[in-house]
Amino acid sequence: MAPARAPRFRPTAPLKALLVASIAVPALVFAAAAWQSYKNAFRLADDRARHISSMLEEHALKTLEAMTMVLRVADQRLRGVDDQTIATSRALWQEIRGLQQLSEQVGSIYYIDREGRNPLTTRLFPPSTLDFSDRDYWYEHRDSDRGVYIGRSYTGKISNQPIFNLSIRRTTPDGTPTTASTGCCTRRPGSAS
Repeated sequence: MAPARAPRFRPTAPLKALLVASIAVPALVFAAAAWQSYKNAFRLADDRARHISSMLEEHALKTLEAMTMVLRVADQRLRGVDDQTIATSRALWQEIRGLQQLSEQVGSIYYIDREGRNPLTTRLFPPSTLDFSDRDYWYEHRDSDRGVYIGRSYTGKISNQPIFNLSIRRTTPDGTPTTASTGCCTRRPGSAS
């Protein structure tokens, strides 16, 4: 029987292990750093989206508050004024139009009577003879006070532009309910209202 040989030392085994480790360890570190960076990027994007959403919500509320204030001031000015005067007074129209022009968010101010006609619109003087009784901002106030009502989006009958209307119910001096509404016309930069 031949004598047992001592295991032969192979110097390449530790080198191979070192070579594998020199590739695997940096790859694992890079993968971990990339994953952390990926999570951070999404967290930052989510935080930014929440912040922007909050700012937009606040701006929308402030815009609606400004439109409501303009509407209430117009309603106060028209209180006690009969429909004939509202429809024919250029001085009154200019005053209401000046009020509308104070807020760039308000495209126009309308007054819709109990028949659905508009004796006043700041879009034109004298007013149109169009019927607005098919619009939700008119018929929603016909039977009850809805407070400040935000109507659905329409193509304006006078402006032919996309609008939505904010409206309140108003009552004439004899107690008959009518509506007053402001329209907010969607504007593109450089376009006229």
